[in-house]
Amino acid sequence: MLVQPGERVAGRFEIESLAGTDGMEAVYRARDLQTGERVALKLLRHDAQHRERFLREARLLAGLQHPGIVRYVDSGETPEGAPFLAMEWLEGETLDARLARAELTLGESVAMVRGVAEALGAAHARGVVHRDVKPANVFLVGASPERPRLLDFGIARELVGVASLTGTGAVLGSLGYMSPEQVRGERALDARSDVFSLGLLLYRCVARQPAFAADHPLALLAMVVFHDPTPLLDRRPEVPPALDALSRRMLSRRRELRPADGAEVARALGELGDHAEGESPARSAALTGRERRLVGVVLARVAERSLDRDATLLLPAAGAVPALVGGLRLDSSEFAWLADDTLVVVLTAAGAATDLASRAARTALALRAEHPGAALVVATGSAEVGASLPSGEVLDRAATLLAASPASPSPEEAIALDTLTAELLRARFDVRVTPRGALLAGEGSADPARPAGATGALPFVGRERELSQLLSLYDATVAEPVAQAVLVTAPAGGASPRVRDALAAA
Repeated sequence: MLVQPGERVAGRFEIESLAGTDGMEAVYRARDLQTGERVALKLLRHDAQHRERFLREARLLAGLQHPGIVRYVDSGETPEGAPFLAMEWLEGETLDARLARAELTLGESVAMVRGVAEALGAAHARGVVHRDVKPANVFLVGASPERPRLLDFGIARELVGVASLTGTGAVLGSLGYMSPEQVRGERALDARSDVFSLGLLLYRCVARQPAFAADHPLALLAMVVFHDPTPLLDRRPEVPPALDALSRRMLSRRRELRPADGAEVARALGELGDHAEGESPARSAALTGRERRLVGVVLARVAERSLDRDATLLLPAAGAVPALVGGLRLDSSEFAWLADDTLVVVLTAAGAATDLASRAARTALALRAEHPGAALVVATGSAEVGASLPSGEVLDRAATLLAASPASPSPEEAIALDTLTAELLRARFDVRVTPRGALLAGEGSADPARPAGATGALPFVGRERELSQLLSLYDATVAEPVAQAVLVTAPAGGASPRVRDALAAA
């Protein structure tokens, strides 16, 4: 039920106009008859499911007095039993709206994030974790980045589920600004989860692009767990090295390496001083030492899993701790369960593409045996490798296939393959082409010939650098008639014939 201008709530707040509504809550501009000040009056609209969240926000705000947090005025219930929360009325715009209108300067970004960090520090000191730090929850008073206010403490004590991305469970939090712990659905969240989200906000403002980007929501969530973002210095060479170092700490996938809380982030940003107030002279971007490597991705959508939701993610950088997934020992891979019970396995290899695809296929077959009724996907591709494990485009492809999989597939249709993986596996595995696409039936090719319905040449991945070198030598030979001989060697299965064929076709 909407209230009308002129009506009074709790005998104290006179409604002036409706400021906005989202279906669950309505926010009004109202006048506080006790003080004469304008307030933002939030009313819950007949939704018992969100009542506790609404009341929790009121309780938390009442105990959080800080200039960087929207100020609490009063709370209670209307005679009809609808909870209300009155807060200070703010003039300006959200950070979300500002970024859509115009980017921030480097100095503005640092000042804004420092203000939010100070507000978070005050909340963290009282044992409150916000858990939803994002541009839409940062308000710029007077449209000034130097005057941020932190909004919306409605999920500060627990996360709220949203619709499942894969059809089996719930993913928690706000896409694009979640910590790895939130993505994995861990229960024990602390201030360092807010620090990660604040690091994503800092990255967006300074780099002028998100730290993580993917076409499919599930791929985006997996990237948060598996990727280290491209360093700020690689995005903007004029960024102070100290700010780049702080960004890396805030966005560490290992929470023990992050700053402890918002107060520590605020102190670190304050120590930057004048270095962040203006644009520093641009430096030449250094070579990153990145290379192209093959990446294999296995996604499994299961109804229920036996592993502890708080199981620690295994990181190769931390020593490649062996683990069993689907009964297989994985020493050179990463895996994680997402909050909606989707299992993500990412494998890399510097050798033959067929060997990598075979490892991924065997992992999928073992998971099918362990989780009957699970929908599985295997995808393979080439990606750039730096300090992080790259798989964005491959994850996107795999996530799209998983979304198209039946809710409860039979064993014969459980494992879907992308086109490249199907071609790589067809000589060693039973790959069947159906109207739905390529499916993996088992190990051992039922038909060593090319699968019926398969068309086109095999995709060429993993040897682009060698092909480029050969083409350059060929061009030089044509331009300056000089005989040259080139020997291309590789281990068995290393694709040297493919390089030869690709060169001939170029």
